[in-house]
Amino acid sequence: MNYDRYATTPDKSTDDDPLKGEDTDFIVKWQDGAWKLTNEPAYWKQRTFPVAYFPESPYAWRDMWWQVRHED
Repeated sequence: MNYDRYATTPDKSTDDDPLKGEDTDFIVKWQDGAWKLTNEPAYWKQRTFPVAYFPESPYAWRDMWWQVRHED
């Protein structure tokens, strides 16, 4: 997942140092009627790293990833 984070507080409406272009990865699995985070080795061995935010990436499109547009 690639994301930007802007924090606000009751006293201040903008973040002087927002996080931009942050990356994290995680795996979820369907269990007991809900998506749950997992670190089971069988799932971690299967993960890949498509570059979802580069529209020209054939790997991202093959894996059915797409960019979620946001305001710059």
